[in-house]
Amino acid sequence: AFLIAPANAANASLGGSLSVSGLQYLPSPAIPGQYIDVYINVQNSKVEVHDVACELRPEYPFSLDSNEQVQRNIGTLSAGQNFVLKYKVRVDTGAILGDNILKIACKTRDTNWIEAELAISVQTQARSLAIDKITLTPSELEPGSQGVMTVHIKNIASTPVRDISVKLD
Repeated sequence: AFLIAPANAANASLGGSLSVSGLQYLPSPAIPGQYIDVYINVQNSKVEVHDVACELRPEYPFSLDSNEQVQRNIGTLSAGQNFVLKYKVRVDTGAILGDNILKIACKTRDTNWIEAELAISVQTQARSLAIDKITLTPSELEPGSQGVMTVHIKNIASTPVRDISVKLD
């Protein structure tokens, strides 16, 4: 099996002249309890291939709804031709944060199923910040004077938070 990072245009050979490339999923990162749209580019680099079929093989924390077709028949791909597959994938609410593996397999008339792996980054959107403590130096300010206010903020979520802004009102 091959590990393919979504951020680059890596190719993974699927046997013969077939490869998968340009893998992408949206939104990125994936969010537990929501859906992602997964785009997979199946490419033929050499000679014409026939009866090309691919299937998504989701394992926990990923799944497909019953109306989403697992296997897709592409048919014939000429040399240099590609075909983009799109799947709507559910991310389980209990998904472990970090990279999780989503598998895709393809075959042709002349090859058996060959599997590739896509690393899907799962992160929570819950950004729970709490004001832990506020200090003012000096502790009392005269009208028109200046002081320093320090706001201690605590991240009570299970994931890092960036780009924090604080507004005093």
